[in-house]
Amino acid sequence: MSYKLIRTDGSHPGFLSLIRALDKELRSHDADAEHEQLYISQNIVTDDVPVSLVILDEEAVGCACLRAYEESDFELKRMYVLPEHRGRGLSRRILRDLEVWAEELGRKRVILETGAVLKAAVSLYKSEGYRVIENYGHYKDIPESICFAKELGEENH
Repeated sequence: MSYKLIRTDGSHPGFLSLIRALDKELRSHDADAEHEQLYISQNIVTDDVPVSLVILDEEAVGCACLRAYEESDFELKRMYVLPEHRGRGLSRRILRDLEVWAEELGRKRVILETGAVLKAAVSLYKSEGYRVIENYGHYKDIPESICFAKELGEENH
């Protein structure tokens, strides 16, 4: 299997398909209506966001994007790999590509929020040098959220 990583934007049909699958999977973890509304509001992405997409045989199998957050930060959003393609380092490839891209676009830091129940995600971010930070923005009062940040720079790559 030969996976190809491409840079695109939020209008790519493969990205849109993957985030629908992500939403479905995440809903299975938390059916609370209040959290559902917050989740929806915080995960809107526009067509112009930078997207890293992993393609296998013309099918999108993994993705994530960056959304502007304050002047020097990007927020990592919509990280997802189809279940049958997990365990192959694709999330790590996507994450590293987006960090480089964020730096190329003049950002100094990548921040993100994930759920405490998503153990694989928490482990990935910690292993890639992300440190836990105080919950920010809409996540401040959500104990199930864990927020991370990584300062970008040559020493991090």
